[in-house]
Amino acid sequence: MPAVSTSRCRVLVCTNQRFGTSADSCGRRGAADVLAALDAAVADGRLPADIAVTPGPCFGHCTKGPNVRVVGGNLLHGVAAADREWAVARVANAIAAKCGGGKFSSSD
Repeated sequence: MPAVSTSRCRVLVCTNQRFGTSADSCGRRGAADVLAALDAAVADGRLPADIAVTPGPCFGHCTKGPNVRVVGGNLLHGVAAADREWAVARVANAIAAKCGGGKFSSSD
């Protein structure tokens, strides 16, 4: 029997890696960095502790990635880890919209 999740919300980050010189994908566009940034944000309290951030499947928008989805919510395109605070704020606001809770405000 699978374990029951205690997370109130799941966040999926497409980490699909397509191969070939012209094969665009979330994996090639820095999805691993986005996943790491969101994991760090949960660990340091910038995202709620009861959020599960996991690698997700391909969402079919490889040229718009990295793509992130709060399960049951809208697909977020172009969530880049280069600006970690923006990426965390964007996902936090999607979590708040879908799962409840307040909006994220960055320290900037």
